[in-house]
Amino acid sequence: MSMDAKNKALGWRPVLLLILDGWGCNETEAQQPLAAASTPHWDWLRASFPYSEAAATGPWLGLPENWPGSCEWGHFLIGTGRRGAHPYLLVEEALGEGSSLGSEEVVRFLQRAHREGRRLHLWGLTSNGRVHSVERHSWALLERARQAGFSGEQVLFHAVTDGWDTPPRSAIGYLARVAAQSLVLGVGRLASLCGRAYSLGPPSVRARREDAHRLLRFGEGRLADTFSQALQTAYQQGQEDMLLAPTVLLGREGYPVGHLEEGDLLLCFHFQPLRAHAFLKSLA
Repeated sequence: MSMDAKNKALGWRPVLLLILDGWGCNETEAQQPLAAASTPHWDWLRASFPYSEAAATGPWLGLPENWPGSCEWGHFLIGTGRRGAHPYLLVEEALGEGSSLGSEEVVRFLQRAHREGRRLHLWGLTSNGRVHSVERHSWALLERARQAGFSGEQVLFHAVTDGWDTPPRSAIGYLARVAAQSLVLGVGRLASLCGRAYSLGPPSVRARREDAHRLLRFGEGRLADTFSQALQTAYQQGQEDMLLAPTVLLGREGYPVGHLEEGDLLLCFHFQPLRAHAFLKSLA
């Protein structure tokens, strides 16, 4: 018996699952463009068939209250059919927010790195967009590194600027706060900048990913004395945070602050693994 015949005999009817990214049910036109748009097919479906609305934020998705969901996490939950622990919460636990040192795994990793004389690199999306990152996680890692014995330029910070989950020219505030935390703690130095379209873009944009790879691995890219100078130059050329060209920051006497070298260790501090995993794998 064919599959179609079997389904017909059992009384089963085909079901179509449509995932409409960015489509919501808020009826307030000021908050939902779809409410003001002409959507005859959607209106017909809602008028002709029973339906229910699913929440897409906060605890319903395993997230903190009032946190927005994301397409990546939403697709993951639809695929698994159950609510899971969001990576954000796993990072919160690993960094031990509110504790003295954080989880034993993080502590042991950093203490071993310092004991072996290795240089530590912190890399990730430097923003508070809450889809891929929150800025306090990078601050927490700087604090954990200091507590493990690191100081000064033994820790290098490689910032990926956002501009997608945040306003397009908002990087200056996030970078300034990282620099301030490093100064207060006496550990860490901004070493490079790169827009997320390069290191976190889709795999199809290979040229950009290779540029981001060369920045982190070999210290190749545009040169700038400070992060504010790098941003100013980019904005003057029409590049916003997301498309910020890979940039090497210069330190004392005009030499690059540093890049990944043999024996160095790297930690990623943003919690959305999908695009980051693909990029970091290319560094291995």
